[in-house]
Amino acid sequence: MNQKEWQKTLQSWQVKRKESTLYAEPSTSEELDAFKQEFDLRLPPSYRAFASVVGPGTLADLFRIETPVNGRSNLDLTDSHRSNQGGWPGYFDFTDPSEASTEVQRMVRIVWFSSTFRGDMFGWDPEDSTAGTGGECGIYLHRRTGPSDATEEIASTFDEFIFEFCLGPKYYEFFPHDSTDPKDEDYPFSQPRESYSLSLHRTPPSQSVNLPEPTGIVSSPEYWKQLRASLEVKNVDKPLGPPSEQAISEYEQAIGLVLPQGYREFLSEFGPGLLGRRYHITAPGNPDRGYWVDLAECNSDFQEGEYYEAEDCDDPELVRRLVPFCSKEDRDYQGYIAWDPRDVRNSEDHEYAIYDASGPTFLAASFVDFIENVALSDYWEQRYGSRGVAGPHREFLPVPAEE
Repeated sequence: MNQKEWQKTLQSWQVKRKESTLYAEPSTSEELDAFKQEFDLRLPPSYRAFASVVGPGTLADLFRIETPVNGRSNLDLTDSHRSNQGGWPGYFDFTDPSEASTEVQRMVRIVWFSSTFRGDMFGWDPEDSTAGTGGECGIYLHRRTGPSDATEEIASTFDEFIFEFCLGPKYYEFFPHDSTDPKDEDYPFSQPRESYSLSLHRTPPSQSVNLPEPTGIVSSPEYWKQLRASLEVKNVDKPLGPPSEQAISEYEQAIGLVLPQGYREFLSEFGPGLLGRRYHITAPGNPDRGYWVDLAECNSDFQEGEYYEAEDCDDPELVRRLVPFCSKEDRDYQGYIAWDPRDVRNSEDHEYAIYDASGPTFLAASFVDFIENVALSDYWEQRYGSRGVAGPHREFLPVPAEE
């Protein structure tokens, strides 16, 4: 498809935007040419036309699509491809790509331009170009849950990827709906969503969205009981339930940190679980349940730097000392919510400043404020625009006792 055809297509989609919000403009010719020159890669014609007309954003509330925009958006293909090229040798443990397996060589040379909230990636293989497709390249899928070097061809052109896979039936062939998975409540979609959420213009982390004023609410068992009554608490046959005092004490002794009173009282009322369809609130004492459930495992996963390295953040020293208590994952973003043990906001109740670790960006001065002003508010929509888990959702899904 050429630019005129993409312009017509974009007019037929529901373009999600908010007034008084600055969005990243589509890629310029200079930015597209700079990508080609830096990596010695020719962009598939249909993708180049898409990038120059549509630009970076999220298709169908699910597929995050990056284009070269010179750092103007978090969805900048130039940034991500540069990062991938620098990271592959260490990830796959090779010095010379030619010495790697055929599968690894393909993983390394593919340009990964799209991903979903679950971590599945999509990219074109520059060497998979056949006559008759006008310079288009085959599009491949890498499943987050699959082998580290496994790829599957899903489309022969970028156009086919958009219309037959993202907005058509091919997606369901690769990702059948799992009715037993609570996270699959509305995914895959019963009908394709022909919508596009524009990517916000990147601003310095210090210029974060203004948060509401502190609630002034003092944590108490009564407050959490009232909150529970105001939420839709999903039915689980046998919830995991609150952690024991022994589990809490052992965690505190191991890490040398007294847990906030608000967090303790939340766990006493709710136990660990998924709040607002986004926030996996963890608890001590469940090491075999992974980082979505266990507090220590959440800490370990963060320290291993699966999603980002401290050196890549604005304040590496702050990021290194953060203690995450919540893993956050939706269709467009994944990361951690964490305490800064050095920033004590209430010494009596051991309340610490709370950050989104990916900035890092300050979120709240207490656990109650995090729940009220972030987890159960539209903060994430204000900050990042419309996302796959559009909210807020005043609901809580307890962790079941058995997997």
